[in-house]
Amino acid sequence: MSSQPNGNTDNSNNNKNEEDKKKEKEKEKEQKSPLNWVANFFMKIFESKPAAVGSVEMQAKNNAPAANENGSGNGNGKAKANGKSNGNGAATLVRDSSLSSSSSSVISLDTPQDYLDRLPSHLRRDATEYPTRYSMPERIVAVGDVHGDLMAFVYVLRNAGLIPSEEQLAKNQELEWDTWIGKSAFLVQVGDQLDRGDEERLILHLLLTLRDQARKQGGEVCILLGNHELMNVAFDFRFVTSGGFAEFTLLDRELELFNDEAELERLSTDCHPLFDKVPEYMKPRLVAMRPGGPTAMMMAEFNVAVIIGQYVFVHGGLKQLHLTSSSNVDFPLEQLNWETRRYLRGEGPEPRVLQLEDSPLWVRDYSNPNPRESECRELENTLKRLGASHMVVGHTPQAGGINCACEGKVWRVDTGLSA
Repeated sequence: MSSQPNGNTDNSNNNKNEEDKKKEKEKEKEQKSPLNWVANFFMKIFESKPAAVGSVEMQAKNNAPAANENGSGNGNGKAKANGKSNGNGAATLVRDSSLSSSSSSVISLDTPQDYLDRLPSHLRRDATEYPTRYSMPERIVAVGDVHGDLMAFVYVLRNAGLIPSEEQLAKNQELEWDTWIGKSAFLVQVGDQLDRGDEERLILHLLLTLRDQARKQGGEVCILLGNHELMNVAFDFRFVTSGGFAEFTLLDRELELFNDEAELERLSTDCHPLFDKVPEYMKPRLVAMRPGGPTAMMMAEFNVAVIIGQYVFVHGGLKQLHLTSSSNVDFPLEQLNWETRRYLRGEGPEPRVLQLEDSPLWVRDYSNPNPRESECRELENTLKRLGASHMVVGHTPQAGGINCACEGKVWRVDTGLSA
């Protein structure tokens, strides 16, 4: 007896196909939604073995292509980092500690002590208190420019699991909104805490509060300088809001000395030739931001650039010129961080590298939608000189969210949080 086609089976298959198509359309619609804050994009995965400062080794694991916020390819090649963007303004880099030891090392510094011993004495003291290099932690969260928008910054930190969510606060009365819960994670804020928003000092204080707590748990908060921090120190207040000026009349934290009229007089006398000519509402900020002023002294604890494992973090970008122009070509970043610290403390001039039109705080070569081949080659050569494999930058808002370029060698994390 010949078998006959089962009409019920055909109908069932057709219905199933229609349901699958419907689900695909719903999924595609959800991915395109601006409310889809948790859309992930994938990267080429790297493994790394924790090692001494300056000698972290990383090896490629697979060839998964990079993708943008909605999961599709971004046209920038393949990313070479084990990480992800959560669509919430932060990039997360994760270390897989299963990698076996390699016989080669990018930088021949076998131990933290070996690294410190090779530094000149002035840099050795500075690097002990304000490190430029760190070994690779289990997790790094990188956040771009925040520009005085405390609410947006808190949102990002909560989504990254670094501070408690509202639900966690409701369940645990011992937690405060600014309690570090990130354990041994590293948070890197790549600069531009100032300007365009009204809560600049609150953001600075939050970062320092979290840094103190993180260090007690084996974590770290690396706060970098951006071009807007240096603009304020140079009394360029074009992007300061009325709330930003008002914030500097609150005499707390670093501005408590403003209660001392003698100290305020001392700060203001040599502050700037225009001090007596600016409006009264500008004077508190001008005095606080001047080199050697209380807020500039606080920002002197920040670095221009840091290297964590094989990731270089800097506000705008680093080029070979920035390294070869240093008075210490063996440790150019350490030297730049030290010179900048002295400048902010009022102990020396602004570093020459930071006076360049395309300084590490201003350059945008790697942040264009599609960097030229020559720019990617410059990036690769700069990374080689630093013994690193990736650079993470802010400074230039990315319309499509966090993304990578130059075959994943640079990650752009400025999402325009305060916009």
